[in-house]
Amino acid sequence: MSDQNKIKPLAMDRREFLKASVVVTTAASCPIALNGMELEMGGKDFHQIRTFAPRDKKVFLCTMCPYFDGGFTYSEKGDIKKVEGIPDHIATRGKLCSKGLASFFNAADPDRILQPLKRVGKRGDGQWQEISWGEAIAEVASKVGGAISDHGPDSVYLNEGAFKDGGSLRFMDTIGSSSVIRSRFPSISNMAKQTALENAIGVDFLLPDLENTHYVLNFGANIFETAPPLAQRLTDGVVNNRLKLVTFDVRLSNTAGRSNEWIPVFPGSDSIVALAMSNVILSEGLADTNFINKWTNHKAEDLAKSLSTFTPEQAEEASGVPAKTIISIAREFAKTRPATIISQNGVNFHKNGTASETAFLLLAVITGNIDNEGGYCLPRQFDIPQPQPAPVQKGSLVRRLNHAFPFELKEGDHNVQVLFNHMSNPVYASPAASMWSEILQDEKLVPYPPMSGLLSCSFFVFFFIVSIRERSGSDE
Repeated sequence: MSDQNKIKPLAMDRREFLKASVVVTTAASCPIALNGMELEMGGKDFHQIRTFAPRDKKVFLCTMCPYFDGGFTYSEKGDIKKVEGIPDHIATRGKLCSKGLASFFNAADPDRILQPLKRVGKRGDGQWQEISWGEAIAEVASKVGGAISDHGPDSVYLNEGAFKDGGSLRFMDTIGSSSVIRSRFPSISNMAKQTALENAIGVDFLLPDLENTHYVLNFGANIFETAPPLAQRLTDGVVNNRLKLVTFDVRLSNTAGRSNEWIPVFPGSDSIVALAMSNVILSEGLADTNFINKWTNHKAEDLAKSLSTFTPEQAEEASGVPAKTIISIAREFAKTRPATIISQNGVNFHKNGTASETAFLLLAVITGNIDNEGGYCLPRQFDIPQPQPAPVQKGSLVRRLNHAFPFELKEGDHNVQVLFNHMSNPVYASPAASMWSEILQDEKLVPYPPMSGLLSCSFFVFFFIVSIRERSGSDE
């Protein structure tokens, strides 16, 4: 063997040997250090400084919007430090919106109020003192019991703002009150969309099957910012199916900017564009007449006659969208199977929102894209049974918005003794915010307005949970 091929002894002094020993020992005791984070699927988190100290992980549901996306919380010694989506979640694929990522501050904010507060000055002065939960529950129970005894259960009102019906509605059922008003309806759809769908089909929302479709008409929805579950499915459809996304919107939103075509429209004119497109589809024989004749209460020829007045030229004048563009997109939508619709707040939060939603739905109906793969699908839901014994439903059946309530109260149409407010801040967010402020400061109109979930200086007791024994005698 030549001198060049001989194995030479490793040149290493004592200090270098000790350094190498520490590195090897550390790697052996912390094998995670050898795996790059890019190779992991997520679902783990660590202390920012002590990088080998894993944080405690628990599953949670984000309640910041009606989607109730699933996620993980990561905590240290019981304090939540961050949240993230579940990587293999069937809907979100691990994505959460900005509200979802900040949702842990509901529990972790250092200024979070942990005890009930009772007003000690005049309404609106912002003077509070901390009281115990026992004192708060006893006082509220006394006021509710007195109102029911002297004025009947319907003198106890609830202004409900939660995304899902829960304990507050069960409480109203328990005391036998039907005096429920709402700042929103409990559904993924908003109020205008829900009304349109219930009137036309009998369900409160339809789900666009974005993952399996080939063409999407989007009216006023910005799902890349506001709806991660739908955004993820839309992304899957773009990657796997090369779907075409056409967005009608008054502004270049993030979703419009990522569309194949963005078509700016005059505010409030989306519905006439949709009706003109339906006219084109029916007049050119592109509609699914078999579906129309079987599943709707109008014959295809009668529907075509009714829509004939909505011409592309008329829609161009009202919307600013060229007639040739309306015709072209109508033909594409009808000829591409399957196809679906997205529509949301950008349209239906404004005047004629319910009518606009009905016009959008019509496009899916006349092309037969209802409850088919890649179309506009009926909801698959299941009901969770109520804890027993369940009270007779009263207030939970009421579907009435709170917009006119302060005006009606001033006119003497309601006898309010107790007004609960749950997950709603009408003084700030209601269309009649100034009127709400006025009635809540009037102790003759609203003698006792306890509040749960959000803070407002007009309210008497601030608390999160009111637990009053149900009239059935159960101790839950």
